Amino acid sequence: MENATNLTTDPSGATVSIENLYPAIVQCFVIILFGYIAGRWDVITPTQGKGIGTFVSKFCLPALLFKNMCILNFADVNWTFLLCILIAKSVVFFLVMALCLVIKRPRNYGIAGLFAIFATQSNDFALGFPICKLLQIIWILFLLYANNVTGNYYVTYIL
Repeated sequence: MENATNLTTDPSGATVSIENLYPAIVQCFVIILFGYIAGRWDVITPTQGKGIGTFVSKFCLPALLFKNMCILNFADVNWTFLLCILIAKSVVFFLVMALCLVIKRPRNYGIAGLFAIFATQSNDFALGFPICKLLQIIWILFLLYANNVTGNYYVTYIL
């Protein structure tokens, strides 16, 4: 046990180091702790906190995710893990939707769908919403640019 390290091997044969996970988790908790302390000791006012939250959610997080998606090597992705998550979320989604349709009267498919979404996609929406808003703004700017360049007034009706 002299050179033993915390390495696990996934089914594709890639080696995953648990030691890389520990520093990332510690960094997250330290940042959360510093934010809590800064808010508790009034180092950051509520107005400044809202400004920081807006800046991070509308600019920093989408830019960081976009950069990481650009440099992502799809050969390193554990596709079996993602498939298992897809199956598990799908089972929970349809189970919650079916239970809502059976239990709640009168039948409301919209409410059943919302409950199913809340049961499975809460964190995904919290992370994905700023990205979708950014992509929507980029698409609108593209359409405006296309309208100005081509003089095509059909694009104006899309907006």
